[in-house]
Amino acid sequence: MLKTSIQNFRVHVRDPLYRNSYFWVADMAAVGFFGMLYWFLAARLEVPGTVGLATSVAGTLTLISVLSRVGLDVLLLRNLPRASPGQFRRMFNHAMLIAGALSVVGALVAYFLLPRAAPELLPLASGGMALLVFTIFALTWTENFLLESALAASRKTVWIFAKDVAQGLLRLPLLWVLAPDFGAVGIIVAYFFPSLLTVALLIGKVLPAVVPGYSFGLAWGGIELRFLSSLAANYAVALVNNLPVSVGSLVILWRFGAEATALYYVLWMVGSLTLMAPVALARSSLVEMARKSETKAPAYAKPLLISGALAACVFVVALVVLPLFGTHYAQGGMLALLPFALAALPAVFQQLRIAQLRAAGQDAALLAIVGLAIGGFLLLIATAPIQVEFIGWLYFVSISVAAVVGRFIPVHATFSE
Repeated sequence: MLKTSIQNFRVHVRDPLYRNSYFWVADMAAVGFFGMLYWFLAARLEVPGTVGLATSVAGTLTLISVLSRVGLDVLLLRNLPRASPGQFRRMFNHAMLIAGALSVVGALVAYFLLPRAAPELLPLASGGMALLVFTIFALTWTENFLLESALAASRKTVWIFAKDVAQGLLRLPLLWVLAPDFGAVGIIVAYFFPSLLTVALLIGKVLPAVVPGYSFGLAWGGIELRFLSSLAANYAVALVNNLPVSVGSLVILWRFGAEATALYYVLWMVGSLTLMAPVALARSSLVEMARKSETKAPAYAKPLLISGALAACVFVVALVVLPLFGTHYAQGGMLALLPFALAALPAVFQQLRIAQLRAAGQDAALLAIVGLAIGGFLLLIATAPIQVEFIGWLYFVSISVAAVVGRFIPVHATFSE
């Protein structure tokens, strides 16, 4: 029986869908772990005001990256699996050119406008070198996520995992060396410089080995006009998915005050980790649908089992970790975190349906199912008579409703060209 179980497990992990999903889950966990460790160490090395300046700049660079990708990351994930080496090179390089140009423009705008909106940032925005470094980091951080799509489309999520682990390991000694002497600037450089190194290495060495004939260079014509509808829909989805943190935090601040907002932010950051498996499985499913030119989702039994098991693990770890943030953040305990873990199950149906709609090119339906989940959640937190520590139950309800509605949306049987 043991031998049979081992053989079945080997067959399971050889399946590209699950192998790449596991590496993607491992990557998300590694990013979360190293991220918390990095900012915990930064808080130990510097005063809160200095760390606050650094997080403001880091958040700005992340926002520039989200806005600059304009849905290109999902477009690559959907179309590169079917591309010939020549098409791969043109499409990927063209996407890098478009997103890179937008990130540079975004960096220039942010560099000159943010210090006027937040005078505390003025000391960081002085001189041409600061502008150059800020622009390079914005460009690199944007290309980092397009590179992940290219590697995932090639069924090489192991390299995404390796990249982010390397970045996490490099950041810690850099932070230790730079933060004491350079303050907020040192924290920012220590965080983003490793991404510059790893992205350059992967584009220059790894991607040509993964995709024979690939070479980096300026290219035009890989992203065709017929992709505009898909780009717009996926861009809108990316923006909507960021609303619980941005708009949601403002709603909580308006209703309950600053302390409740801090609790909400921590609960959302920790609780959303329970959705690692559904998201990873949906991304890998989209790649496999593209390779097979179909819109058929995998059977739900294994994804539900995997997602439930991983959500339970995150739930247990979170119960231990959350009190470390302070007694204020441990309010609600199990009841605060349980709904996020339970939401992983309906999220499997919702996320796999999203992958199918992307494969079928049903952009309006895609926006509807994502908008229903996030919009419903925001509406509930703005109106429901509930304490902040139980806000996760509203998220569970929103995801469940979106999953049910998604089941009634018919999916085209053919992969959209």
